[in-house]
Amino acid sequence: MNISRRGLFGSFAGGVLIPAIATSCSKPDENRFVSNSEWDACGYPINNRLLKNKTCYGGLSLSSPFNIAAFVLCFPPTANKNRFEFLYRFFISEGMINYYPIDSYPEWIKNGFVTVTDGNYVDYDVIKKQIYADKNQYKLKSIGYDPWNASYLVNELSVNMISYNSIMSSQNYFRKHVIEGKIAHGCNPVIKQMVNRTYITVDSVGNRRIKNKCNTIGGVFASIMAMDLASKSKKERSFDG
Repeated sequence: MNISRRGLFGSFAGGVLIPAIATSCSKPDENRFVSNSEWDACGYPINNRLLKNKTCYGGLSLSSPFNIAAFVLCFPPTANKNRFEFLYRFFISEGMINYYPIDSYPEWIKNGFVTVTDGNYVDYDVIKKQIYADKNQYKLKSIGYDPWNASYLVNELSVNMISYNSIMSSQNYFRKHVIEGKIAHGCNPVIKQMVNRTYITVDSVGNRRIKNKCNTIGGVFASIMAMDLASKSKKERSFDG
Protein backbone atom coordinates (compact mmCIF):
# COMPACT_ATOMS: atom_id res chain seq x y z
CA MET A 1 0.00 0.00 0.00
CA ASN A 2 1.46 3.36 -1.08
CA ILE A 3 0.65 5.95 1.56
CA SER A 4 2.30 9.31 2.00
CA ARG A 5 3.76 9.47 5.48
CA ARG A 6 3.81 13.26 5.31
CA GLY A 7 0.07 13.18 4.77
CA LEU A 8 -0.57 11.19 7.94
CA PHE A 9 2.10 12.61 10.19
CA GLY A 10 2.60 16.07 11.53
CA SER A 11 5.99 17.63 12.12
CA PHE A 12 9.67 16.93 12.68
CA ALA A 13 11.20 17.33 16.12
CA GLY A 14 14.90 16.71 16.47
CA GLY A 15 14.91 14.81 13.18
CA VAL A 16 12.09 12.47 14.28
CA LEU A 17 8.75 12.45 12.51
CA ILE A 18 6.03 13.02 15.11
CA PRO A 19 2.47 11.74 14.48
CA ALA A 20 -0.04 14.58 14.30
CA ILE A 21 -2.38 12.80 16.70
CA ALA A 22 0.33 12.19 19.27
CA THR A 23 1.43 15.83 19.36
CA SER A 24 -2.13 17.11 19.74
CA CYS A 25 -2.84 14.58 22.51
CA SER A 26 0.10 15.69 24.59
CA LYS A 27 -1.70 18.63 26.20
CA PRO A 28 -2.81 18.33 29.84
CA ASP A 29 -6.44 17.43 30.58
CA GLU A 30 -8.26 20.63 31.56
CA ASN A 31 -11.70 22.26 31.29
CA ARG A 32 -13.44 19.07 30.25
CA PHE A 33 -16.63 19.49 28.20
CA VAL A 34 -18.40 16.98 30.46
CA SER A 35 -17.00 14.73 33.16
CA ASN A 36 -16.64 10.97 32.89
CA SER A 37 -19.30 10.45 35.55
CA GLU A 38 -21.76 12.75 33.78
CA TRP A 39 -21.25 10.95 30.48
CA ASP A 40 -21.36 7.47 31.98
CA ALA A 41 -24.65 8.30 33.73
CA CYS A 42 -26.23 8.64 30.27
CA GLY A 43 -25.31 5.09 29.23
CA TYR A 44 -28.90 3.95 28.90
CA PRO A 45 -29.27 1.00 26.50
CA ILE A 46 -30.47 1.61 22.96
CA ASN A 47 -32.94 -0.83 21.39
CA ASN A 48 -32.51 -0.53 17.62
CA ARG A 49 -35.62 -2.61 16.98
CA LEU A 50 -37.83 -0.15 18.84
CA LEU A 51 -36.36 2.77 16.90
CA LYS A 52 -37.28 1.35 13.50
CA ASN A 53 -39.45 3.76 11.48
CA LYS A 54 -39.04 6.44 14.17
CA THR A 55 -38.26 10.05 13.30
CA CYS A 56 -34.63 11.04 13.65
CA TYR A 57 -32.10 13.68 12.62
CA GLY A 58 -28.51 13.24 11.51
CA GLY A 59 -25.16 14.85 12.15
CA LEU A 60 -22.22 14.41 9.79
CA SER A 61 -18.57 15.23 10.48
CA LEU A 62 -16.03 14.08 7.92
CA SER A 63 -12.38 13.39 8.49
CA SER A 64 -8.84 14.26 7.57
CA PRO A 65 -6.57 11.28 6.85
CA PHE A 66 -5.79 10.97 10.57
CA ASN A 67 -9.37 11.38 11.82
CA ILE A 68 -12.41 9.18 12.29
CA ALA A 69 -15.45 10.26 10.25
CA ALA A 70 -18.78 10.26 12.08
CA PHE A 71 -22.43 9.98 11.13
CA VAL A 72 -24.79 10.23 14.09
CA LEU A 73 -28.54 9.74 14.39
CA CYS A 74 -30.53 11.50 17.12
CA PHE A 75 -34.07 10.46 18.04
CA PRO A 76 -36.14 13.12 19.86
CA PRO A 77 -37.83 12.43 23.19
CA THR A 78 -41.22 10.78 23.14
CA ALA A 79 -44.12 10.49 25.56
CA ASN A 80 -42.57 7.28 26.90
CA LYS A 81 -38.92 8.40 26.99
CA ASN A 82 -37.92 11.86 28.11
CA ARG A 83 -34.46 11.76 26.58
CA PHE A 84 -32.67 12.03 23.25
CA GLU A 85 -31.39 8.68 21.94
CA PHE A 86 -28.29 8.38 19.76
CA LEU A 87 -27.00 5.85 17.24
CA TYR A 88 -23.40 6.18 16.04
CA ARG A 89 -21.64 5.22 12.81
CA PHE A 90 -17.87 5.72 12.67
CA PHE A 91 -15.51 5.24 9.73
CA ILE A 92 -11.73 5.02 9.46
CA SER A 93 -9.39 4.29 6.57
CA GLU A 94 -7.25 1.18 6.30
CA GLY A 95 -4.26 3.47 5.74
CA MET A 96 -4.74 5.18 9.08
CA ILE A 97 -4.94 1.86 10.92
CA ASN A 98 -1.77 0.58 9.28
CA TYR A 99 0.27 3.72 9.82
CA TYR A 100 -0.95 4.73 13.25
CA PRO A 101 -2.46 1.74 15.07
CA ILE A 102 -4.22 2.41 18.37
CA ASP A 103 -4.93 -0.29 20.93
CA SER A 104 -8.68 0.35 20.82
CA TYR A 105 -9.07 -0.16 17.07
CA PRO A 106 -9.15 -4.01 16.93
CA GLU A 107 -11.87 -4.24 19.58
CA TRP A 108 -13.92 -1.44 18.04
CA ILE A 109 -13.72 -3.03 14.60
CA LYS A 110 -14.45 -6.55 15.89
CA ASN A 111 -17.58 -5.35 17.71
CA GLY A 112 -18.85 -3.24 14.82
CA PHE A 113 -18.32 0.16 16.39
CA VAL A 114 -16.09 1.31 13.51
CA THR A 115 -16.26 0.57 9.79
CA VAL A 116 -12.91 0.30 7.99
CA THR A 117 -12.77 1.54 4.39
CA ASP A 118 -10.14 0.60 1.81
CA GLY A 119 -7.34 2.96 0.84
CA ASN A 120 -5.52 5.89 2.38
CA TYR A 121 -8.58 8.00 3.10
CA VAL A 122 -12.07 7.34 4.40
CA ASP A 123 -14.24 6.27 1.45
CA TYR A 124 -17.19 8.67 1.38
CA ASP A 125 -19.19 6.28 -0.79
CA VAL A 126 -19.23 3.86 2.15
CA ILE A 127 -20.65 6.63 4.34
CA LYS A 128 -23.24 7.46 1.68
CA LYS A 129 -24.33 3.82 1.56
CA GLN A 130 -24.74 3.77 5.35
CA ILE A 131 -26.78 6.98 5.31
CA TYR A 132 -29.17 5.52 2.73
CA ALA A 133 -29.44 2.30 4.73
CA ASP A 134 -30.40 4.34 7.79
CA LYS A 135 -32.81 6.43 5.74
CA ASN A 136 -34.60 3.24 4.70
CA GLN A 137 -34.82 1.98 8.28
CA TYR A 138 -35.65 5.20 10.10
CA LYS A 139 -37.52 8.41 9.26
CA LEU A 140 -34.44 10.54 8.66
CA LYS A 141 -35.70 14.11 8.27
CA SER A 142 -32.51 16.10 7.80
CA ILE A 143 -28.75 16.04 8.39
CA GLY A 144 -26.65 18.79 9.91
CA TYR A 145 -23.10 18.82 8.65
CA ASP A 146 -19.76 20.50 9.09
CA PRO A 147 -19.07 22.05 5.66
CA TRP A 148 -15.35 21.25 5.84
CA ASN A 149 -14.57 18.65 3.17
CA ALA A 150 -18.27 17.82 2.77
CA SER A 151 -19.14 19.11 -0.70
CA TYR A 152 -19.01 15.69 -2.37
CA LEU A 153 -21.43 13.98 0.00
CA VAL A 154 -23.74 16.99 0.21
CA ASN A 155 -24.12 16.94 -3.55
CA GLU A 156 -24.60 13.17 -3.64
CA LEU A 157 -27.25 12.80 -0.94
CA SER A 158 -30.97 13.26 -1.60
CA VAL A 159 -31.54 14.30 2.01
CA ASN A 160 -32.25 17.74 3.46
CA MET A 161 -28.73 18.95 4.35
CA ILE A 162 -28.18 21.85 6.75
CA SER A 163 -24.74 23.45 7.05
CA TYR A 164 -23.39 24.40 10.49
CA ASN A 165 -20.63 27.00 10.40
CA SER A 166 -20.80 27.33 14.18
CA ILE A 167 -22.16 25.13 16.96
CA MET A 168 -21.37 27.44 19.87
CA SER A 169 -24.96 27.87 21.08
CA SER A 170 -25.93 24.29 20.28
CA GLN A 171 -23.03 22.85 22.28
CA ASN A 172 -24.40 24.36 25.49
CA TYR A 173 -27.79 22.76 24.91
CA PHE A 174 -26.16 19.38 24.35
CA ARG A 175 -23.96 19.72 27.43
CA LYS A 176 -26.95 20.73 29.59
CA HIS A 177 -28.84 17.60 28.60
CA VAL A 178 -25.84 15.37 29.28
CA ILE A 179 -25.44 16.85 32.76
CA GLU A 180 -29.16 16.36 33.42
CA GLY A 181 -29.04 12.76 32.19
CA LYS A 182 -31.45 13.45 29.33
CA ILE A 183 -29.57 11.68 26.54
CA ALA A 184 -28.92 7.98 25.90
CA HIS A 185 -25.72 6.93 24.13
CA GLY A 186 -25.79 3.17 24.72
CA CYS A 187 -22.23 3.13 26.15
CA ASN A 188 -20.66 3.40 22.70
CA PRO A 189 -16.88 3.30 23.40
CA VAL A 190 -15.85 5.42 20.40
CA ILE A 191 -17.96 8.43 21.32
CA LYS A 192 -16.86 8.02 24.94
CA GLN A 193 -13.22 8.42 23.92
CA MET A 194 -14.11 11.45 21.81
CA VAL A 195 -15.98 13.07 24.68
CA ASN A 196 -12.97 12.42 26.92
CA ARG A 197 -10.84 14.40 24.46
CA THR A 198 -13.19 17.39 24.27
CA TYR A 199 -12.58 20.45 26.39
CA ILE A 200 -13.81 24.04 26.66
CA THR A 201 -11.95 27.28 26.09
CA VAL A 202 -13.28 30.70 27.08
CA ASP A 203 -12.44 33.75 24.98
CA SER A 204 -11.95 37.35 26.14
CA VAL A 205 -15.68 38.13 26.07
CA GLY A 206 -16.73 34.95 27.86
CA ASN A 207 -17.79 32.80 24.90
CA ARG A 208 -17.31 29.09 25.60
CA ARG A 209 -16.15 26.97 22.67
CA ILE A 210 -15.38 23.29 22.48
CA LYS A 211 -11.93 22.29 21.31
CA ASN A 212 -10.21 19.00 20.76
CA LYS A 213 -6.82 17.76 21.84
CA CYS A 214 -6.51 14.80 19.51
CA ASN A 215 -8.16 15.72 16.21
CA THR A 216 -10.63 12.89 16.82
CA ILE A 217 -13.86 14.37 18.18
CA GLY A 218 -15.97 14.41 15.02
CA GLY A 219 -18.59 12.31 16.79
CA VAL A 220 -19.09 15.06 19.37
CA PHE A 221 -19.65 17.69 16.67
CA ALA A 222 -22.01 15.36 14.79
CA SER A 223 -23.96 14.60 17.99
CA ILE A 224 -24.40 18.30 18.74
CA MET A 225 -25.66 19.07 15.22
CA ALA A 226 -28.05 16.09 15.19
CA MET A 227 -29.49 16.95 18.59
CA ASP A 228 -29.86 20.60 17.61
CA LEU A 229 -32.06 19.61 14.66
CA ALA A 230 -34.00 17.12 16.78
CA SER A 231 -34.65 19.67 19.50
CA LYS A 232 -35.92 22.25 17.02
CA SER A 233 -38.29 19.67 15.60
CA LYS A 234 -39.84 19.38 19.06
CA LYS A 235 -40.05 23.19 19.34
CA GLU A 236 -38.16 23.03 22.62
CA ARG A 237 -36.27 26.19 21.75
CA SER A 238 -36.20 28.78 18.99
CA PHE A 239 -33.73 28.68 16.12
CA ASP A 240 -30.63 30.61 17.09
CA GLY A 241 -28.24 29.87 14.22
